[in-house]
Order: sequence, then C-alpha cells, then structure tokens
Amino acid sequence: MYWLNYQQLLYFREIAHVGSISMASKKLNISSPALSMQLKILEDSIGHKLFERKSKRLFINEYGKFVLSYADRIFAIGGELISSINKASLSDTSQFKLGFNDALPKTLTTRVTKLLLKKFPRISLTVIEGNIPSLQKSLNQSDCDIIFTNRSPNIEKGDIKSIRFHQSDLYVYGVEKFRSQTKDFPQSLEGSPFILPNVPSEIRRKIDLWFIKHNVHYRQVIEAQDSSAKKSMAIEGIGMVVLPNYGVEEILKEKKLIKIGKLEGVQEDFYYSVKKGQSLNKEIIDFLDVRLQKGTF
Repeated sequence: MYWLNYQQLLYFREIAHVGSISMASKKLNISSPALSMQLKILEDSIGHKLFERKSKRLFINEYGKFVLSYADRIFAIGGELISSINKASLSDTSQFKLGFNDALPKTLTTRVTKLLLKKFPRISLTVIEGNIPSLQKSLNQSDCDIIFTNRSPNIEKGDIKSIRFHQSDLYVYGVEKFRSQTKDFPQSLEGSPFILPNVPSEIRRKIDLWFIKHNVHYRQVIEAQDSSAKKSMAIEGIGMVVLPNYGVEEILKEKKLIKIGKLEGVQEDFYYSVKKGQSLNKEIIDFLDVRLQKGTF
C-alpha cells in the first residue's frame, strides 16, 4: 500500500499554484532538479502524470486538478489545526475525568463540575462515583485525572499528592416528627432510629465514638454509603441521619429536614488527590488546585 508523502504533496501543490517548477523552487527554497525529482516520485507513486508539458511550460491536467482539490483541503485543515492550537488552550477541548467517593455530598460534585464548565466551556467531563479503593486504582492507572474522597487515600505510589481542602462539622438531621429531640440533645437521641454510613468507614468510626463518649445508644435502621440515598431516606422519615453541614442548605431551606443538633468535636474531612506532573490536563489541575485550597467551590 502506498502511504501519501505530504512533503511531496506540498511540493506538487506549490508547483500547481505558481505554474512553474523554477518559481516554486525559489519559494520553497529547494533546487529545481530536486523539486522535479520529488514531483516525479509522487507521480510514479500514484500512477498518473499530474502535468502536461507544452512549449516548455507546465499545464496541470485533469488528474492534477483532482489531486490539487484534495491537497488544498488537506493543507487548509492543517492550517485550521494550527490556528485552533494557537487560539485556545488544550484544556478547552480535552476530556477530563473526575472521581467522587459515593459518601460525599452530591452538592460537591455539582459545584466542581459547574466551576469547570464555566472556566472551560468546551471541556468534556466524565464523572465517576465509587468507593475509595476503586477510585485510588483509577487514579493510579490514569483512568481519573482527580479524585475526591472523605478520607486521605492510602496512596502507595510516590507520584500522587493528596490534599485536604475542606473540613465540615457534622449534624444530626431529621424530619419534623423528630423536632422534640432538639431538646436535651444529645441524650434525647437515646434509642432513636438512625440511617448511618457503612461499617467500616472513617466517618462511621467517628460517629460511633461520639455516641460512646456521650453514652447514647442509637437504633440503626439502615446502613448506607451513598449520601443522596441517606438524605432521601431521612426525608421519608425512616430515621435521622448524620450529615456534614456542607451541601444541605437547599434541603433546610425547603424544610424537608430540620437540624436536630451538632456532633461537637466531630468533622468530616474532604480530600482531593491527583498525579504529580499532569501534562495534557495540567491547566485544569492547576485551576482546581487554587480554587479548592481557597475554598471557592
């Protein structure tokens, strides 16, 4: 199979446009004999003459016109490519993959993706949700550009950096029927139904230690990891739920849940992890780095 030599195609195109090998050789800064040789190689490769000689002048023939139409389009597209690269950063048209621990508030996912789409309008985002081990694996294998978790990932590779970017207080929330538990809190929670994070998890360990410290015994009705699922079940009145104060503003505003009380001294930490030395998506990573550490997300 013949593979098109674009250098020879460029030479042919220039000869066709100026109508002379000598004139084209000056413009291309190549000797006339060398240019004639390259044209002959191109013609031999495609099996057709592209010019006819009449009175020591070159005239493009029908095959030449056909090839020229393609050559003009090929080099026009190449020019558009260079222009696009010069006008826009690579991140404007790249794909960016974000991983979110399913225990994190979905509000975080929404805010981060909106932030990126506003800054990079032409970016293509892929959102992946899962547990922390699966997200760590995706990051290590470069299947994710950044991951968000509610505990510092156990990263073994030295080319990964993990940074805590937010710390949120934890509160007990419930529907109106649990309003009486706001009084004499936290002893009022004794024997109350709760929707809690899965065991084992770092946040569940913190919650259990808080209950033990205050000598309060809860009744677990549901154990779930997904933050949206826990909120939905709490709104249905199945039980109370412990949530970070980040991302519950809308629910409180709509009075779907009320705040029962604060777990004093207990916070949930939010982390993001990236591979060091990102290349294609470095501009996006650097942008998120600044915004997350400033807390503007």
